[in-house]
Amino acid sequence: MASAMNLKEFTLAVDQAAQNMDQGQLQLLIHSIARKIPEENRKDFMGLLKTVQGSSTAECSGGKLKIDIKKADGIEIKRDMERLKKLFHEIEDEEICLQADGYEDYSMGYGGDNWVWEYEETDEIKKVFEDSGRLLIRCVNDGFYHEAVELFNIMMEAEVTVENDWDPFTMGLEELLDEGLISVNLENLALHVLFAVYQKAAPEERARVLYDYFSISFFKNINLENMLSLGKEELKDLPQFWETWIALLSETPGDTAQRLLEEAVIYQHGEDGLLAAARLACENHPSLYLRTLQALEQLHDSEKLLEIGKEALEKVNKKYVVRSEIALKTGEAAIDLGGEEDAKVYWLEAFRSNPSPVNCLRLMITTQTQDNCRKAMKEIIDQPHSYSGREYNSVKELAENLVTADHKNILRFLNGDFDFVMNQCRQIKVSLGWSSTFMKCGISLLLLLLLKDDDLKQGCKKLAEAARCYMNFDAETYFKGTGHAREYGKNRTVSPNEQKIFWQCFRQWKTEFSVTDEQAALYLADLETIIDKRVRAIISGQHRAHYGSVAVLAAALGEVKESRGEASAKEAVLRKYWEAFPRYSAFHAELREYGMKDMRKKKTR
Repeated sequence: MASAMNLKEFTLAVDQAAQNMDQGQLQLLIHSIARKIPEENRKDFMGLLKTVQGSSTAECSGGKLKIDIKKADGIEIKRDMERLKKLFHEIEDEEICLQADGYEDYSMGYGGDNWVWEYEETDEIKKVFEDSGRLLIRCVNDGFYHEAVELFNIMMEAEVTVENDWDPFTMGLEELLDEGLISVNLENLALHVLFAVYQKAAPEERARVLYDYFSISFFKNINLENMLSLGKEELKDLPQFWETWIALLSETPGDTAQRLLEEAVIYQHGEDGLLAAARLACENHPSLYLRTLQALEQLHDSEKLLEIGKEALEKVNKKYVVRSEIALKTGEAAIDLGGEEDAKVYWLEAFRSNPSPVNCLRLMITTQTQDNCRKAMKEIIDQPHSYSGREYNSVKELAENLVTADHKNILRFLNGDFDFVMNQCRQIKVSLGWSSTFMKCGISLLLLLLLKDDDLKQGCKKLAEAARCYMNFDAETYFKGTGHAREYGKNRTVSPNEQKIFWQCFRQWKTEFSVTDEQAALYLADLETIIDKRVRAIISGQHRAHYGSVAVLAAALGEVKESRGEASAKEAVLRKYWEAFPRYSAFHAELREYGMKDMRKKKTR
């Protein structure tokens, strides 16, 4: 399928084809075009024919005809502009509006917003906006840039009133599109507006004025490079523009500015220009260093990657999470060059800039008993990284290494502070309402710590999956920076068994820590008390949605006891709760699901 031609390519192709036609062919072409012209445009077409007819061949090939055509276009565009402005005034004055009936529709389920509107009298609104979109594009193609921008502003400011049986409301351009009431290609509209803005703006203001448009939601993913091929005219002063555009974006924080900067640098200088841009814009756009490393990785240039990675780790603020990704890329390069011990320094830096449980687990397992590394980790964990939710940074590439309270507790657990985690669980005195507490996570981690078996049975298998989720553990993230990431991705043909990989890592981590039998007995006694209260509160309160979760806790408790030498402990624990709640068949089914023998009487024939 042939790719679509832009206007410049189209008009050039038409001119070349027309030069090779004789009079009869041209006459046939004009006749064919005339048959397709709408009635309201026939007068203009006849005027154009008379203009051409009254001009000499020299004038037709020269500038006079173009001036006359431009003048005729201007008259036609002005007339259409006045017509549409009048209609938009009527929309503003609510003389043109929509009628709607609303109702609740649960055919797609009960989640989310189930309110549905059905609209009437939509044709006039649809025609106003779609005619405006077509006229805007024509304005750009014919060089009427001021009119194009003016029309766009009118379209954006328009609010259509929707009358209904309740309170009336209004909808703008994007909402009308979302509701399927109009058909306008917003990306194409945005590109043409940017072209018009570029052409009409003063050179020194061009970059700033263009960037202001990217605050509009449907501009956020626009690729400026696609604007270059629009319109009949060449864009003016492009070399000067790219220079000021890159300078502006380098000084402007934000994910949109970062994307536009990366696109501009690659368009102007290729990926070779990324490093210079990263050095220039490091404060506002540290992710450009990461993008540079990714480009070097594609080239398999590990030496250069290691060099630039070290530079980036020095220059990028330690508080930014993106620095963690830079550190892992650098560690990967160090391993490629045979420096596995050096890579551990970069794993520590990855943890420093993103103290996540996954980064902690990687470091704990790979560095084993290196005292200096453990000391540095403890210092990082003890720092006030706490995150309450109010400090959220909407700029993704400037996300900071803030840690939730629950993840802070997990980090202390992974660093061997088991008493702290046990005390966190002891402090929660209620047996219901655990969702907003650390209790579920803490119990899961402590039971898995106390489990002596290498293989997981039903209850602990569920807890291991829960712990994996609490840690946000996934294999791909864990393998980053270790030398296995590329091989892992290359050889993966099916989804990995995330739980299996997590449990292997967790078991390896456990070899670095020891819990005395006395300490284990104290923990287990406290956990048994907490779990017993939880089971009884859930079942007595008939919280059926949680029957499965307490059956898991009971089963896991029994499995841990058995692994530590108490024979038949699991069956005893599950049987205890079956006997305590003999009439709760739904709960009994959950107990059987996690390993209790079937206590139901068999029917005799």
